[in-house]
Amino acid sequence: MKSRDYNEFIIKINLESLRKNPNAGRKVLFINGLTEIESKYIIKENDKYFVITKINEIEIRREIFKGKTPKKSLPLLLSKTISRTVEPVYLLKSEPKYLFSFIPTKIQCSFCNKKFFHTELLSDYLDDDTYTATECPKCHKWDCCNLKFEELSNINKND
Repeated sequence: MKSRDYNEFIIKINLESLRKNPNAGRKVLFINGLTEIESKYIIKENDKYFVITKINEIEIRREIFKGKTPKKSLPLLLSKTISRTVEPVYLLKSEPKYLFSFIPTKIQCSFCNKKFFHTELLSDYLDDDTYTATECPKCHKWDCCNLKFEELSNINKND
């Protein structure tokens, strides 16, 4: 059986996008995690007043209000607290010295011969071991082309 010849394309670096990475060399990055908004309100239901506590708009507690009848319109906001966690992300490799993007490149599927930009390629997986990042967006065949990405080997290492 003859092996299939896959169309091969070189994806070039957009040199205008090239910039120094402010996080170069780091192995831990910190990203914003969960944002939590806790609100307390006074409401009136069936001639009774309640203090409602909500986290991210989900009611988590309802208590009978034991105070003077509020004169202001209801619901009456008593307090609002916003908190956000910061999560560490541990990297397997250090952050690169430079950041950049690639030039969107017109490529062609080896199966259906339709043309599209490499940025339109789809990725898919069947299980943990079977994965493709080159699924044709037109005919949905896997491994529709062979991409070679330009590397930064020509950049002056003394920068």
